[in-house]
This record gives sequence, C-alpha cells and structure tokens, in this order.
Amino acid sequence: MREEKINSSDNNSMSESRIEYWDMAKGIAIMAMILGHIQIPGYLRIIIFSFHMPLFMIVNGYFIKNYNVKRTLMRSMRTLLVPYAIVCLLSAGIYTYIGSEGISTREMFLQKIKAMVGGMSKISTRFLTFDSVWVVWFVCCLFLARNIYVMLMKLSERYRIICPWGILSLAFLGYLMGKYYAFMPWSLDVALIALIFVGVGNWMRKVAFWEKSYCYTLVIPAVIWIYFLRMGISIELATRSYPLGIFSVIEAIAGSMVIISLAKLLNKSKIITIILSWIGRNSMIILGIHCLELMYFNWEKYIFGYMPFTMNWFRVFIIKSICILSLTGVIVLVKKMKNFCITLPADRN
Repeated sequence: MREEKINSSDNNSMSESRIEYWDMAKGIAIMAMILGHIQIPGYLRIIIFSFHMPLFMIVNGYFIKNYNVKRTLMRSMRTLLVPYAIVCLLSAGIYTYIGSEGISTREMFLQKIKAMVGGMSKISTRFLTFDSVWVVWFVCCLFLARNIYVMLMKLSERYRIICPWGILSLAFLGYLMGKYYAFMPWSLDVALIALIFVGVGNWMRKVAFWEKSYCYTLVIPAVIWIYFLRMGISIELATRSYPLGIFSVIEAIAGSMVIISLAKLLNKSKIITIILSWIGRNSMIILGIHCLELMYFNWEKYIFGYMPFTMNWFRVFIIKSICILSLTGVIVLVKKMKNFCITLPADRN
C-alpha cells in the first residue's frame, strides 16, 4: 500500500514537471516574440520566426486530451476569444481617446470594432475594409486551428482516411488561399496550415514522445533546424512566407522541438523554472500588453529618451521586457485579489 502511494506521488511529480517545462517553452516563445518585434540583426530574426508561433500551436495540440467538439469550442471561447475581445476593446478605447482629425469618435470606435470582427493579421488585398488587429491575430488563428482539428479528429473516428490526409489536404488549401487568393479573415488560411502543428503536438502526447531519448527529442531536431537555418530560411505565418514550402514547416517543427527539449533541461534549475513557467502561464496577458504597446506606446518619447546610455536592440529588449512583465505581474495580482474577494464569503460559510 505504501509503495502504491510512493508511485502515485512520483507520477504526480512527473506530471507537474511536464506541465512546467511546457509552460517554460511557452515562456521562451512569448519572450522571443517580443524580441522579434524589435529591430534586431537579421540572423536573430530568422531564428525567432523559425519556431515561435508554430511552438504555441504544437503546445496547444499537445494538451488536447479528447475530441469533444462542444467542450473544445466553449473552452476556446473562454481562454482565447474573451482575452482577444478585451484587448481589441481596449485598443478601440485608446484609439478613440487619442483621436484623429477628420474622423468622428463614433467612426473611430466602430473602425476598431470592425477590425476585431475581421481578425486580420495584415490588411488583405481583397478584404480591404478590415484593419489589422496586430499581433493578437494569432489568437483568432489558434482558435480556428484548435477547433477545426478537433472536428476533423472527431470525424476520423468514423472515417479514418480523414486523418492525416485530410489535414495535409486542408493545409495545402490554406497555402493556396494565402499565397494566391488573399489573406483571410481570422487568418483562416494560416489556421489550415497550423493544423499540421496542432496535429504534431497531439501525436506527441499520444506516443509519449517526450519520454524518449534526447537523441530523438533534441539532437536530430537540432541538426535539421540548424541545417535549414544555415540556408537563411524561416517560416513567417503573419506574412504567409513559406520558403521551400513544406520544408519551412519541417524546420518550424524541428525548432519547436529543440526549444521544448531545452525547456525540459532548464527545468532542473528551480529559479529558471519559476521565472519561465510563470511567463508561460501568463503568455496571453503578455501578448495583449505587447500588442497594445506596439500600437500606441511611444517608448522613445516616454522611456528610451531618458536613458543615460545609448540604446541598442539588447537594451531595448531588456527594458521592454521588464516593463511588460511588471505590468503583467500587477494584472495577475489584481486577478488573484479579485478571486480571493469572490471566494471569501463562501469560505466563511
């Protein structure tokens, strides 16, 4: 009996460790996103864009535990669409407050609400009336990818031929749409390509891939990733850039695997684990803050201009990161206090 309890405790510890290093991988990816939106050297930008958004999709696929369509839809609305709507409404409020000559307050607010409905990553050649929602376009894309994947897998329980050929066919359709037709609302074309990343993540869970040797999870993916990086290519989903087609997708998967493996190795350090896993758990808040600061905050005017030293890309990244993470901490603290106040009366009873 005692042995069973010990084994159960070990399994729980392993489960928590897995969750931690996946959160850490998300933490690395969201910080890489912030760095990628700074004027950095070209080689660094290629490295970042070769994995950071695909990694988030792989993580989401890994944590799909069943193919309950309704449950997935409701959970996705709560965890993705609600934060997306909050950021877009804040954007509309800020945009309206700032004001612009020749445009009424009502028109300005409605312009941003319309942008929220469109969910465009970039202004499209065919959907010209929708403005870009900047970096939170990714939230809409992830919402579609997750739910389309679950629906496909649900169908594949009856019609097994749908997966993986259905996923590959839809991904190719998404490629054709984005490259030769138009950037679609809610980045539907990118979401179809992202089915590959979500599917890879889900497959990794099924086969317990991360329990295998580092030869398979780190060494081989690193060789593949470095090989393509040396060619100077990387996938860029927002602009529909897929150099060498499927090979840029393979590069993104390999790069994501390397980052996840590195997170697993870093999981041995308690301090690094605490920091990166916290960042990963709050990546949605960080994404929202990052989106709004990119759109509306003049860093040069209010912060960088007062620095006693010359700013370079590394210093810009450090200062931005400190500010964004500090604000994230405040928001997390307020949320915890709010939850505490809500549950307090029940605790008294």
